[in-house]
Amino acid sequence: MGAADPIRGIIFLKSPRFAKPETNLNQVVTHELTHVVLGMILKGKPVSRWFDEGLAQYESGEGSMWETILLARSVFAGEIIWLNDINNVLDFRRHKAALAYLESRTAVDYLVEHYGRDVLARIIQHLKANSGMDKALVLSIGINFQDFQNDWYRTLKHKYRWYVFMDFPVVLSALFVILFLTAFFVTRRRMRKKKEIWEKEVLHEYGDFEKDQTLY
Repeated sequence: MGAADPIRGIIFLKSPRFAKPETNLNQVVTHELTHVVLGMILKGKPVSRWFDEGLAQYESGEGSMWETILLARSVFAGEIIWLNDINNVLDFRRHKAALAYLESRTAVDYLVEHYGRDVLARIIQHLKANSGMDKALVLSIGINFQDFQNDWYRTLKHKYRWYVFMDFPVVLSALFVILFLTAFFVTRRRMRKKKEIWEKEVLHEYGDFEKDQTLY
């Protein structure tokens, strides 16, 4: 893990001795270095947290299947955080903060996929020229922030709604419900057939009894 001070151009890194075994040091360094370089270019000018964090993750190539499943769960449950709210990520709890970072990455991915990789440089240049994020987006992609966010959200819902089926607990729960309902309806059908058979047998026996009575 690491941290960056873009204004002073300093990166703080945890010693590999104390880092988690799965930590990718190259990704951590690239991530924090991206924050520093962006800060140096903008010279202290404000930048939306979603863009800052999304750009850092994009450049470092971060991402995992677990993160994809977490995002899919949130899309499925309607728990998506709006991009402007990500500015308060430092106040979020761990799960919500992780989701905020993932959404930041998908927002930057969306920009690159729909407008080309150079769109990031264009946005940064407009931010450097004292344009806020709203104006920077208008000048770079032709739409304002709200329209961009709406487009991103629709794409996110369409892209990730089926990934939830890769989530084992969700799949297991769904299978349990399906098996329960299947067993219920199969049992009900068998009981109905059994009841019909019993009714026929009773009628048959009753008919035989009536015939015997007529003989007497």
